[in-house]
Amino acid sequence: MVVEVNEENFEEIVSSEKLVAIDFWAEWCGPCKSLSPVIDEMSNEFNDIRFGKLNVENAPDITDGLKIKNVPTVVFFKSGEEVGRVVGRSSRNHYEKIILEYK
Repeated sequence: MVVEVNEENFEEIVSSEKLVAIDFWAEWCGPCKSLSPVIDEMSNEFNDIRFGKLNVENAPDITDGLKIKNVPTVVFFKSGEEVGRVVGRSSRNHYEKIILEYK
């Protein structure tokens, strides 16, 4: 299951000891729309990973703090620390490779 991430729950979600993947997206972004079903599928397959989606237009403090300049960007966290990042739309295999490396 993918959770909706916002400024109120961001810190709680990324501080998990589990691997967390946050999809930073925007309504107007075509590549973001094509990535969304991939994130949904992976969230159903990797039950030991926490997946979230954060609309960059609703959380400027977070996106500025993480220096998110392009969407989609998927940032991977473990225990509150960033461990990986994929900027732009990439293949599912690329995301899975990062997941398997850090989970």
